[in-house]
Amino acid sequence: MSFRAIAGVDHGAAKINLVGVLDTASEEQFRQCSEGLLESPSIREIEIDMEGVRRIDGAALVTLLDIREKAAALNRHLVLKGCRRSVRHTLEEAIFQRMFALR
Repeated sequence: MSFRAIAGVDHGAAKINLVGVLDTASEEQFRQCSEGLLESPSIREIEIDMEGVRRIDGAALVTLLDIREKAAALNRHLVLKGCRRSVRHTLEEAIFQRMFALR
């Protein structure tokens, strides 16, 4: 199964649905998708729906941190939603629950 990052916008809130393995091979697609949304001045919140993510690696964690920093610099809120147990475990090991809103 290949990786997909699908973005949409509704009333100033953006949503990115991720499906597949978020790793070195897919992080550039994810980065491009999210940076496109960050460039829009009407976006105030970006929700990253990770329900379809089966696994996440260190490169993806770095990408999440980069996107979070860019969002914060632009006064935008970033939310991670729907993480599977294994993905949530990886995020918690990296202490991401302190830096991200996890829903």
